[in-house]
Amino acid sequence: SFAIEDYGVKRLLSLTEEEIEGRFQKYKRMIKV
Repeated sequence: SFAIEDYGVKRLLSLTEEEIEGRFQKYKRMIKV
């Protein structure tokens, strides 16, 4: 049970990290243009 929860949390964190990175790239492009 703990292992599954830990895996879910890690996956959630990695997903949010990708989301933040994607948004940052979008803002970067907007600033350049």
